[in-house]
Amino acid sequence: MRLHRLQVQAFGPFAAVETVDFDAVAAAGLYLIQGATGAGKTSILDAICYAVYGAVPGSRTGHRGSIRSDHADPLLAPRVVLEFTAAGDRLRITRSPEWDAPKKRGSGTTRRPATVVLEILRGAEWVAQSTRIDEAAEIVTDHLGLGMEQFAQVVLLPQGEFASFLRAKPEERSALLRRLFDIERFADAQQWLADRKRALSDTVHDADLAIALHGERLTTVLAESDLPAAPSNGAPQVPASDLPGSTLLATIGECRALAVDRATQALVDADGAAEDRDIARDARLRAETTLQWQLQATEARATLAAYEQRHAARELELSTVRAARRAAVIRPVATHRLAVAEVLATAEGAARTAERMVVELVDTDCLVDGQLHRTSLQTAVELGSSTLDVLADLAAQHATAAAAVVLHSKASLAAHERSLAAHEATVRLQATIDDVERELAALCTDVSVLQDARRSVEVHRVALHTGRTLADARVLQTAAEQQAKVSRSRFASAEQQAIDLRQARLSGMIGEIGAGLTRGCPCPVCGSTEHPAPAAPPAGAAAEQDVVRAEAVAVAARQALSDADAAFATARGSHAERATAHRAALDALDTLPGTLDDDALQGALSSAQATLTRVEATRSAFEALSGRLAELTGSATSAQQSCTSADYDLGLAEARHAESRTVLATLEARALALREQHTAQCCCDRVDRGDPIDRHTRLVPALRDLHQADLAVRLAAAADRQSAAELTEILASQGFSDLSQAQAALLDLPQMAQIENRIAAEQTANERATGILEQPQLIAAERSPKPDIAALEEAAQASDHRHRAAVHAVSGADRAVHELDRIATSVQLLVTGSSTARADLAVLGPLAETASGQGDNTLRMRLTSYVLAARLESVTALANERLAVMSDGRFTLEHSDELAKAGARSGLGLRVLDSWTGRSRDTATLSGGEAFIASLALALGLGDAVLQDAGGRPLESLFVDEGFGSLDEQTLDQVMSVLDTLRSGGRSVGIVSHVAELRHRIQSTIDVVKTESGSHIRAHAVA
Repeated sequence: MRLHRLQVQAFGPFAAVETVDFDAVAAAGLYLIQGATGAGKTSILDAICYAVYGAVPGSRTGHRGSIRSDHADPLLAPRVVLEFTAAGDRLRITRSPEWDAPKKRGSGTTRRPATVVLEILRGAEWVAQSTRIDEAAEIVTDHLGLGMEQFAQVVLLPQGEFASFLRAKPEERSALLRRLFDIERFADAQQWLADRKRALSDTVHDADLAIALHGERLTTVLAESDLPAAPSNGAPQVPASDLPGSTLLATIGECRALAVDRATQALVDADGAAEDRDIARDARLRAETTLQWQLQATEARATLAAYEQRHAARELELSTVRAARRAAVIRPVATHRLAVAEVLATAEGAARTAERMVVELVDTDCLVDGQLHRTSLQTAVELGSSTLDVLADLAAQHATAAAAVVLHSKASLAAHERSLAAHEATVRLQATIDDVERELAALCTDVSVLQDARRSVEVHRVALHTGRTLADARVLQTAAEQQAKVSRSRFASAEQQAIDLRQARLSGMIGEIGAGLTRGCPCPVCGSTEHPAPAAPPAGAAAEQDVVRAEAVAVAARQALSDADAAFATARGSHAERATAHRAALDALDTLPGTLDDDALQGALSSAQATLTRVEATRSAFEALSGRLAELTGSATSAQQSCTSADYDLGLAEARHAESRTVLATLEARALALREQHTAQCCCDRVDRGDPIDRHTRLVPALRDLHQADLAVRLAAAADRQSAAELTEILASQGFSDLSQAQAALLDLPQMAQIENRIAAEQTANERATGILEQPQLIAAERSPKPDIAALEEAAQASDHRHRAAVHAVSGADRAVHELDRIATSVQLLVTGSSTARADLAVLGPLAETASGQGDNTLRMRLTSYVLAARLESVTALANERLAVMSDGRFTLEHSDELAKAGARSGLGLRVLDSWTGRSRDTATLSGGEAFIASLALALGLGDAVLQDAGGRPLESLFVDEGFGSLDEQTLDQVMSVLDTLRSGGRSVGIVSHVAELRHRIQSTIDVVKTESGSHIRAHAVA
């Protein structure tokens, strides 16, 4: 990388545009950047780094805040332009940071984003490559092969960081080396080993934990099964949870064999206990059977004795039951006899009642000695019934005729009412018609002025509307005229501005051509590549874009003026049209323009509208009355027709009513004759002067009831005689003298059933007891002594308890064997499954610990530290080449991998060997000057090492920002000789310092001058 040109604007302490021509200053290879403290010497390096990477070095960022100059004009944008050559290409980077610009209108600021333009020189033209920040960063990094940290360490050699790296602790030195050298693949390998070891350790730990849990389960199983917890070979006892997998499997095998032996012995014991239990159970069962037979014999003999004792009572109960059963045969016949007697009494009472009813309804002439003569009475009643049948038909005809009389009477009355109502309606309608005709005559006068009222309202409305639109048009015309004046003024100003800028542009064209000339490039006017005295742009020269922008503004102003004139012409024409319309409206009102204002027109319009509303209401009333008159005339005609129809209906109804009354009188005369005939024929009570049909109707059913009652008495008397004979016969057959004796012997069914069931139960119990006493087992049991059931039960329970204990022992031993098999299977699976992980861990574990600086790593050096230590060895070797010259062979830097104290990491130590004493000592013991040359040599060696690691691309520009004031004259000579060697191959070295001695030694300088308005750069080049 070789720098050519740097331009800064509003950057750091530089308020205006400052330029550094590195090609001229660095022609001698060595130049001095000098200036007062705080003038901005280091800011030149910051500008270079910012142009390349968009940021300043990390050690200075925190003290810079915004990199925009506080001295610069608020409108001036901060910008850095750097031209350099890298990887065979000449690049130009123009970069601006994010900054706050004042708003063009009003107060406040506007945030402007960061920008970048990357260009490459192709022939004689700059070709843009990128305007994206990320893309430009990739292109620059590809050309340089260095990141910002590496660039700051290799190219800029930052102020104060040589000595800090020389005296840094290993961990701090490691952090810097990590930023400069790419050791990511070694860090990944170290991390992979650690992660793999952790994963294998977790797998083995999980397996060991599971095996330990199975060991605890083994201890629990042995305790539950009462088995010994240690093998029988005399080895020391260890908790099963602490045993390794293989040992635990052996222990489980021994315990399983012991559990199998114990299960076998328990099975033998269980068989013996089962045999003893069966014997005891049989003995107890035989004793219980004997005792049961003895108890049955005792109960049977007691039953026989009780049966014999109740013999007499049982015979008496049997005779009572037999008598009750005979009496029960008589009870249905006696019940039937009582029912027949009740039926006879009821029939006789009904016959007497029916006879009284007939006597009450017949005339006394029909009685013989006060008694009824049933045959003659029946004949007279039948004769009267035939007469009443004819009278009944006549009564029906009479009812029909009477109904017709009533109906015709109502029809006549209704017809009379309709006729009267029709005549009254006709009179009322005629009176209403007369009233409506008078009202219509009164409204005809008002309706005739309707058209005049409508025309007046329309004329006033048009006049008011045209007056208002005329006022609006007048306002628009005034506004358009004012806008045209403003647009004309703006156009004149913009046109004059464009003319002035065009004139200024033409005046400064020569200076613009001179400013664009570059050394080695032909002049566009004369073609020469040498430009000894190029013209400078005059003050106030206008740029091409300013002229174009001013002309565009003038064109826009001209268009705005044209639009404003057109709008004014349109507004003026609209005003004239509306004035003409308003005058025409006022002419219709017979009024001169200006005599009526808007309020007067509004009042006149309101008055005309009120008149029109009143006239339209009158017309509506006139039309409604006309319609009503037509309706009333039609109604009057209909009413007259109704009167004629009602009079006709009235005459017809009166004629029909007279005819129906004549028919009714004839029927009444015939009915009277038939009633007198019935009175002479029938036996009905003649004293009662009521309706003969009603009297006869009550007598006929009374005679029928009397006949039926006589028949019922005869039938009931015959049944009574028969039932009395049947009762006498059955009493004699059952051995009873009369009915009372039979009733005394009766018992109800529950009593008889209770006696019979008791006797049957006693007989059954007697027979069962006799059969039991005859059984051979019972006879043998009576001869045997009474068994001891309690002792036999105790013996049976004891044998059963022994059997259950033996079975439990067998079950426990089987469970123990099964559980031991399950534990052994699980442990075997865990041992087999973790064997690969254990083998890998045995290999990778120590390797991962060594890579992490643990385990057998005596230096406690990580793999990454080991790689960095190798890089540091290379750095010290390169540094010693220059340190030998600068220290006159006295000092040599040594890389130290001694074990650090207090457990710190080792491998990145630095010491210095003093050849005068032959002893190696700590770098902190060096004096200020000694530390400076050592740190400078270390920085140069570090830069060479980084350059080699980055790909070996040549760096033709180098800056040393260190304090040379601590060096004596001889040492300064030696340092300068080393710096002179750096110029080999065309490399340029810039020294940043304010030491006076360097001004005499270095002729080419870049002076940074500090002023109140900002710093300035002055370059002095010596060929």
